Amino acid sequence: MKAIVIPSNRAHCLDAFLAAWEKSGQADWDFVVLSEDSDTRQMQPKCAWPLHHFSHAEVHERLGDNAWIISRGDSARRCFGFLMARELGADWILTLDDDCYPRPNGRSICTAHLEAMRSHVVCQPTAGCRTRGLPYRQLGQITSQLNMGLWSNVADLDGPQGLTPQPYFTPPAGNRLADPRLRYPLCGMNVFFSAALLPALYFPLMGDGQPFRRFDDIWWGWIFQKVAERCGIAWSFGEPWIEHVRASDPFVNLVKEAPGIAANETIWERINSVALAAGGLVDAVAELADDLMGDADAYISRLGRALAIWARVTSQAVTQECREAG
Repeated sequence: MKAIVIPSNRAHCLDAFLAAWEKSGQADWDFVVLSEDSDTRQMQPKCAWPLHHFSHAEVHERLGDNAWIISRGDSARRCFGFLMARELGADWILTLDDDCYPRPNGRSICTAHLEAMRSHVVCQPTAGCRTRGLPYRQLGQITSQLNMGLWSNVADLDGPQGLTPQPYFTPPAGNRLADPRLRYPLCGMNVFFSAALLPALYFPLMGDGQPFRRFDDIWWGWIFQKVAERCGIAWSFGEPWIEHVRASDPFVNLVKEAPGIAANETIWERINSVALAAGGLVDAVAELADDLMGDADAYISRLGRALAIWARVTSQAVTQECREAG
């Protein structure tokens, strides 16, 4: 079963989003999870699919004293939607921002993600053509467990770059496996993943009451990639694309991002420096969380506490563990 998770507090954007995907015929998810950034459910979207609607009130009902790990005032709250999607029976989860639209003549989005994730082979040519020694019959297959689709129109730029006029953005064609030794800035606009990865999909504290904003998906990416490297989880990026019609103001984004720019220079190194011994997904996340909790920096220590709670809560909703590295 496939679910889509949408974080939103913009009723007009959400209505336009749902209408566009319904009209396109490209929406092949089974149900919708709306993670509304409000104290109580305020929006009343017209939805063509079964809708499960959660606000901060439902976060408190589900998590109780641990509700503080879910952000307010930032799209990081989408990870609560992931948890609810899994508990509602989703095996695969797609998350899109509410300003991400289907592309003209595009394909069914979840199917396209799955096909891209299953398109990678073990044996590769070394010179861009069928060189001597490349097997003919059996090239082997690598299936990724998470795919970050890209976006056309408005590139996902930081605040300073977003202030300058930009041409229409067309990403590179194709889909490629990530090198586990490298670190990539991930974006939450168009991500599709196996629900078994849930413990590694925590979007850090951002927004109201926090020192940082708009780095939730970037810092989630540092966490996920560290754990994926240790556990041997294959992930990919590229197609399928969505059309990004940016709804945010780049001047406002610049102000929001400013405190996190310097922190982003070092936090990836802090996460990447942790030597993980555990090979299982839940244990690796817990081990990383434990290390971060001991940090002298108050935000990193709090992040470690939140990640440890997330790992405990989500491990109850996951039945499949990560396979051992190697």
